[in-house]
Order: sequence, then C-alpha cells, then structure tokens
Amino acid sequence: MDVWTFHCNTKEILIFQEVDMLSNAIANYFYESGFRQGDVVAIVMENRPEVVFYWLGLAKIGAVGALVNFNLRDKSLLHCIDAAKAHGIVFSEELAPGTCLMADAKEVYLFLYSIAFSTVYSLLDSLVVECGRLLDSLVVECWLQVRAPPR
Repeated sequence: MDVWTFHCNTKEILIFQEVDMLSNAIANYFYESGFRQGDVVAIVMENRPEVVFYWLGLAKIGAVGALVNFNLRDKSLLHCIDAAKAHGIVFSEELAPGTCLMADAKEVYLFLYSIAFSTVYSLLDSLVVECGRLLDSLVVECWLQVRAPPR
C-alpha cells in the first residue's frame, strides 16, 4: 500500500491519515463549540502547517476558514475581520498581542482561539481571560475521541 505524505516542514512529515485525524479533531471541537455550516472563522497565522489543518477542519463542518493576511494590524485587521463577518478568530502565539488588542477594541464579541499560547499569559495578563481559548489542549481532547465530524 502506498503511503502519501504531507510535508509540514523540514522536521516533520505527516501521513495524510494523520492530517485527516487532526482535521477531524478540529472539526469536532468547533462543531461542539456551536459553529455550523456557513459560519466564518478567521485564520490569522504565519505560513505554517496549522493553517491547512484548521482550514480543512472548518471545511469538514461546512464552516468557512477565512485566511487573513498575518501582516495586518489594528484597523486593517479589524476591517478584514468585519468584512469576512467572522464569528471567531484562530491565531498563532506570535500574533496574539495584536489580535487580542484588536478584538478588545471591537464592539461585537468574537470567539478567540490561540494555538501555542504559552507566552501570551505574561504579555496580556488582563486580556488573556477574554482573549483566547487554548486550542492545543482542546483539540487534543477531541483527538482522543477521533470520529468523522457531523455533516
């Protein structure tokens, strides 16, 4: 049997079954969180493998992963989030300060999800409670009960 691989970077190679399982876990987490077909989640990350995993996971439940330029800040980022009509934002640790401050200035509540959230606590002590849910551990919980997401 041939094994197809997904080359994440020079250090990590996943087989497509692993990518499928991870995107199922992401899909299940977002579905259990109330996201449904047509809901938009902005993905604000640098070029990294997780962009693909979250985009696929959201697509599996019919949600839209809006890929937002990670170089945007402040009003430009807020404009893109508004234009996409996003109900949530998934962002990387490196982009947490700007994303959290932008979301704090926004009048409508957004669901914020961060991956690799380790240093954000020290950067944004007062905002962190409202700023983001740590996706890494939440997705791992869904990973442990991997199943095909609802359609």
